[in-house]
Amino acid sequence: MAPQTGSQSGEERRGKKRRSSTPGAAPPTPTAQSYGDDGARPARNDPSAWELAINLDSATAAVKRHTREKKEALAQVARLQQASQEAAATIETLRREQAAQGERLRSVEDALGQRSKQLEVAQTDLQWAREAQQAAEATQAATEQQRAAAEGKAERLGRQLAAAATQAAAERHRAAEAAQAAAERQRAAEAAQAAAQRQRAAVQGEAQSLRQQLTAATNEKCEVQAALEQVQQQAAKAAGQQQLLLQTAQKRAGELEQRCEAAEAARQAGAAELAAAQQQLAAKDEEMAQLAARVEELTGEVQQQSSLAAAKTGEAAQLLHQLQQAQANAAAQASVATDLHKQLQQAEQAAAAQAATAAEELRQVQQAAQQATVGADATAAELRQQLEQALRVAEEQAQRVVKQRAAAETLQAESEAQRRQLAAGYEAQLAELRAEREAEAAQRQAAEEAQEAAARQLAEAHDTNKVLLQEYSALEASIADDRAHYDALRELARHLIDLSNGGWRLLSPEGVAQQIAPEGLTVVATTAHLG
Repeated sequence: MAPQTGSQSGEERRGKKRRSSTPGAAPPTPTAQSYGDDGARPARNDPSAWELAINLDSATAAVKRHTREKKEALAQVARLQQASQEAAATIETLRREQAAQGERLRSVEDALGQRSKQLEVAQTDLQWAREAQQAAEATQAATEQQRAAAEGKAERLGRQLAAAATQAAAERHRAAEAAQAAAERQRAAEAAQAAAQRQRAAVQGEAQSLRQQLTAATNEKCEVQAALEQVQQQAAKAAGQQQLLLQTAQKRAGELEQRCEAAEAARQAGAAELAAAQQQLAAKDEEMAQLAARVEELTGEVQQQSSLAAAKTGEAAQLLHQLQQAQANAAAQASVATDLHKQLQQAEQAAAAQAATAAEELRQVQQAAQQATVGADATAAELRQQLEQALRVAEEQAQRVVKQRAAAETLQAESEAQRRQLAAGYEAQLAELRAEREAEAAQRQAAEEAQEAAARQLAEAHDTNKVLLQEYSALEASIADDRAHYDALRELARHLIDLSNGGWRLLSPEGVAQQIAPEGLTVVATTAHLG
């Protein structure tokens, strides 16, 4: 039964070597079954090849990690560049908004210019109305002069009528003899006097109405002049408000220009900082490239060492192959032994002899494996030393990579903080610009309301002026009619006086010629005077 135990321990060792051939697996721990039948020392399973493979995998993973970190740093730089481009786009948007505000300000200035032109037109209209008023005043003065001349002429006519009345009195004294005829003439004269009084009352009523119309026209002229002065004051006030609003808008535009210049300076400073950060990142990239080149050199050295180790591992693999062949032979023999053991149950003597032979062969195979292991131990020690050196170099590189990664993270944090500060500054500037735009919109709205109010006042003034002009035209037409009526009355009085002086007499209802009574001449003179 002892040879069977030895064969089982050999199979377990082979199974453990196959399990330990997996990359990254820990080296097997020798157990009690790893010892040979002679119990001299445990069989050593060399882990140098696996450790070298693991370390190579670790170095490759570190290089990949370093490459990934470099890609992340480049992605961060790209994000920073994108943030810078977004900031530039924001600044461009602010510039466009500033240009739009400038356009709006120019449109407001154009509108103010148009309003100024309208005010000039209104002032021209007011000047025309003032000139028309002056012309009306001149016409009224001429009318007053004509009236004064007419009054003077009427006075002269009155004096003439008085002289005629004196002559009539003399004639009345001379005609006292014909009392009855005089009484009849007196009755006729009384009738004529009543008619003349009625005409005088009508003329006095018309003259009173004319005086009232002249007074009303004078009052309306004063009211129109006061309204015109008020409109002029309102127009001057509106022009002052528009000038003040224009100055305020220009001042706001100057402040916006200064703030945009400050934003441009901040953007340039941010661009300079970003350029400095990009230069630092470029320097870091150069350092990373140098480190990558160094890592590649070390990787080449590791690969060279790996090739040497692979060569030595090939030799060990040959030995292992021989060992595996021996183990395969042993396995075959073990299988044969197993078969023999099965057959041993039928024939114990034959199986015992075959088991002893198999055990002897197994001991020989183990001795050969031990000799191969001694040679492989020295090679593994050298490879282990080289691998330890490579591991130390890889650790140093990993530490440098960690430091560089920490520096890159610090730089990224600083860049993120700067980006946040710039974003906060841009947001604050945008808020200020929005507030200023709202204030400017409110001012523009107030200016538009003031302009609309001024326009309404001007329209009302124009309407009032039109109404007053219509009333003045009607009054002027009425004055012209009165003047024509006065001229007709004056001409009638002149004809009556001429007829009276020429010896013409009135006809009685019976067709008898009658002389104009002195009262009638007085009535005619008074009528001419009132006319």
